[in-house]
Amino acid sequence: MLLLTDGQPHDVDVHDSRYLPADLQHAVQEARRGGIAVSCLNVLGNDKASLDEHRAMQRALGVHACRAVRALGDLPHQLLACLAR
Repeated sequence: MLLLTDGQPHDVDVHDSRYLPADLQHAVQEARRGGIAVSCLNVLGNDKASLDEHRAMQRALGVHACRAVRALGDLPHQLLACLAR
């Protein structure tokens, strides 16, 4: 499974910023237990908040499963890196 994200976990009926990353981590662990490989492309903005959100995604998915896309030119390389996992 390939997640494409802006780095902000979101749920339509939950808005607790502490709960959402834990919920994401739990869902990823369930998928992996079921034999589904999970990778993430995180499209970053040019601000500190984007970097903080990327680090939160790395904590939820694992450092090697979450790749940063800082510019459009990064997309092909980072996509191939995700698919090679």
